[in-house]
Amino acid sequence: DSWQPLVESNGKGFFYFQEFVTPHIGQKAEFRYLPKSERETRTIRKPNYSKKRDMEAREVIRQMALLNDTSKMEIEAFDDKLYITTTIIGMFVNKILGAGQAGFVDTQLGQEGYLLSFERVLHFSQGLTAAEYDSTIIAWKEKVRYSLVRPTTVIKDLGEERISTWAPGGVQDFAAKDFEAYIRVMPHAEYTSG
Repeated sequence: DSWQPLVESNGKGFFYFQEFVTPHIGQKAEFRYLPKSERETRTIRKPNYSKKRDMEAREVIRQMALLNDTSKMEIEAFDDKLYITTTIIGMFVNKILGAGQAGFVDTQLGQEGYLLSFERVLHFSQGLTAAEYDSTIIAWKEKVRYSLVRPTTVIKDLGEERISTWAPGGVQDFAAKDFEAYIRVMPHAEYTSG
């Protein structure tokens, strides 16, 4: 099944259907490092999902029933892409600047114990950011190509079937059509994700 828009709410009585947010990015955005020819040649493998995505939907229901405060905090942290990127760069810079005696040694400078130069730190940060940007363009192109339905949609399509999973207040039994993910389900296809 293809991606389908979910109904969202602003929490104040306004409901609307999602619109697929990424089709143009995978086709129109300019790469930072990769040549333009890579847009067509770089692809991802076809996902090994069940035909109707029902197995994945059941796994989401099972995993949601296991949510606790720690896993909810982890979900919230990993949902913040800017936080993750800056944390990775920050950890690397901290290591470079020699927190304690554990800094990376710049062997190209020819002096033992000399930590990486400011220019090398900038080169790493710029390279990481550009690689992440280019890979995002490819990922969004592939989202459009596969256009796979999200598990939340499959679960809601179960209609009146009773499920037992997490809901605000803890694990509850309710009709599948009333299922809501812990965080917002973004308005684009499932695969590729992350």
